[in-house]
Amino acid sequence: MNPARPTRARAPQSPLDLGHASTDGILATLEELGLSTDREAFRSLARRRGSPSLVADTWLASIGMRLEPVASDPVAEKKELQYPADPPVAVQPDVPVTAAAWELWRRWAADIDSAEILAEEFDRLYEPLDNLLMGSPALLADAVARADRILAACCRPGEDPDQDLFQEIWAHCWHDLATWLRCLPLILAQREQIEPAIRLCERLAVLFEARIFLSERALLLARAGRDAEARRQVSDNVRRWRRDPVVLRKACETLWSMSHSDKALLLYDEVLQLTRMTERPGG
Repeated sequence: MNPARPTRARAPQSPLDLGHASTDGILATLEELGLSTDREAFRSLARRRGSPSLVADTWLASIGMRLEPVASDPVAEKKELQYPADPPVAVQPDVPVTAAAWELWRRWAADIDSAEILAEEFDRLYEPLDNLLMGSPALLADAVARADRILAACCRPGEDPDQDLFQEIWAHCWHDLATWLRCLPLILAQREQIEPAIRLCERLAVLFEARIFLSERALLLARAGRDAEARRQVSDNVRRWRRDPVVLRKACETLWSMSHSDKALLLYDEVLQLTRMTERPGG
């Protein structure tokens, strides 16, 4: 029996949800506050500011409801905003304006990567790992689609992986994005979706914890009967992380699963030696 689907709680500091409001209604609310925009103007501002929160700050500053954030230099603008000291008490965030910036970004600038947007979507649609393991296939498919959106933003075809963007998304998330992503290939494999699990390991390895995902990839290749590829991945992993007990232990497991017990035992001896070294005082 599948577990009951939980009521999704909003993460702290999530923007007010205007998903059911019409675009004309959102624009009318902004007009009442003295703000005017259209699709092209919004997209231009989104590119300049880089996040819906900063778009909202710019709007609020333009009508005197918030002091304009001052950046130490243009490059650092998104990462370290410096507000003037001791702002007046009256300068407070305005919920409708912030919510409008977020919702218009989703509608008009979805193709412009924003760590805030991707993190908020992950938190808003988050499903616990045990639900993905034991729940309906549709839940798992939705989870993989959310992971794919993050990966697509961070790994654009023909470009180097954007690890900075991934770290920024991770930092904005309320739920533990890294743990969730680490477990997703394992859940796919547990539910007999071996090939999707292999592909996901490959994609995640370029962003973080390559040794974990590539070690898991080797074992999954063996499970899929792709023994030659599994052996190559094991060899590459052992050469790259020669003194990593985790990598060596997973290599042993992979070789053993392919009936290469002699090679597995040789590696296992190294794992024991490295483990003993790390357990010694000062080791």
